[in-house]
Amino acid sequence: DIALGPRYEVGESSSAAVARPAGGFRADYSFVATAADRRRQTVISELLRIDHRRSTETSELRTALQGQITALQGQ
Repeated sequence: DIALGPRYEVGESSSAAVARPAGGFRADYSFVATAADRRRQTVISELLRIDHRRSTETSELRTALQGQITALQGQ
């Protein structure tokens, strides 16, 4: 952070270089953060479930194909 004075600082990611109080009152966004964390975990769980399903389907298809190849080789 870049210090502008004893009570203000600018974040490095700030494109507009807007000063904000360095101390004092801060909003409590813990509920929003908790809801966002829950949503993120739900999305991750869903992606893991989809990945597991696809992996299982791939394994089942591979097993079926190997069985067909073995049957054809025996003819």
